[in-house]
Amino acid sequence: MKKVQNIISYLPFVVVLLLMASLPFPYGPFQRIVSYLIAIVYPLDYIINKRWEGWKWSSRKWIYVVFIAFFALVPISQLFDPIRTPLYSFTLEHYAPFLIIGLCGMFGMTDKIRLDYIAWAMLAVSCGIVLYLIGRVGFAIDGLYNWAVAFNTYRWGEVNSHMVVNLYFNLSLIMGAMILLESQYKWSVKAATGFLMVFPIFALSISEGRTGLLTFLVSTLILTIYYLFTRRRWWMMTIITFIIAGVGVMVGTSSQWKEKPVADNPRMSIWRVESQMIRERPITGYGICSAREELISRGLADEQFKDRYACEIEGDPQYCKNGMVTYEKMHPHNVLLESWAQFGIIGVLLFIACLILPFCMKLGESQLYLDLAVVAFSIQACFESLGTHLLPLCLCLPVLVFHYARESSASARRMPKGV
Repeated sequence: MKKVQNIISYLPFVVVLLLMASLPFPYGPFQRIVSYLIAIVYPLDYIINKRWEGWKWSSRKWIYVVFIAFFALVPISQLFDPIRTPLYSFTLEHYAPFLIIGLCGMFGMTDKIRLDYIAWAMLAVSCGIVLYLIGRVGFAIDGLYNWAVAFNTYRWGEVNSHMVVNLYFNLSLIMGAMILLESQYKWSVKAATGFLMVFPIFALSISEGRTGLLTFLVSTLILTIYYLFTRRRWWMMTIITFIIAGVGVMVGTSSQWKEKPVADNPRMSIWRVESQMIRERPITGYGICSAREELISRGLADEQFKDRYACEIEGDPQYCKNGMVTYEKMHPHNVLLESWAQFGIIGVLLFIACLILPFCMKLGESQLYLDLAVVAFSIQACFESLGTHLLPLCLCLPVLVFHYARESSASARRMPKGV
């Protein structure tokens, strides 16, 4: 019986590992199937291994209460929304991780969570994506700029948008840095981990999306400052300087950054229109469907919004079908503004709490790496909306795995010190 219990105790971790590996790819059947598996293996492990016997409340679990409360705003707001469109079902499904991870975190997880396996799985997926894209592009294209354009075009068409993939690359690098800096593994293991990290760093350096590289540089800066002033690891200055200098050269020689001035970014127009909406209903918001309809109607009546954003939608085949433009695809490109417009002041406050509480979980030396993961997600949240291009799983899963890897006595024995 104990053998069966031990095997079953690994199943939730296997599902989490599959979810983490699937994050850079479009949300589809695989992620849905894995999500359904959670509904099977989690209660199975919980019952067979009697997880309730060791349950106790701790302050670390407040974050899961907030996750559940934030998800609850979706069905509650719909009760007062006079409009119901397919966007409601889409939002309900894509916000579901707040509920699922919230419940799993509240009631407890298996004691088999392994952060090192998660790190290597994510780095292997990131490395595989980059090598696949390099193979697709080949080496016959002249000039780094033209090569990078082809690389990013293939990435968009065959993997996912730069917002999704670059966030995943950054999360995998944060996990890899944990192995390099906190583990007691042999130098050969660390060297192999460092080698895998080279590929996502390269992809971030040539990406057409500035947010991904910005996130990498901010994370690197935070990590450097922390280790320089708390651990006195001065040797890191050489490595970090080399990385930043290399990235700086690539950015400086890439004309794509010079061709995209911030002032002309469509997001400036989108945020202005969204802010006008919020000022009219700051307390209650509009509801999920009504907020989107209001953004569309106001945006199409705004010349700058139409020229910089709506025209791009109208000219993109993926948003057009049978001569009709799917304007519903337009979104605020900022989670704080989006939550405020949808759910009112309580929505934006709950989302801010989702970002702040992970910093207060007191997970020892691994806390820094959870902090960096939340910082990476937060930077992305400033430029994207929750859903297709900013998956809630990218916030919820790191919170869950870092928390229960720390609390698990089995994981503490297997993992390097402090993780």
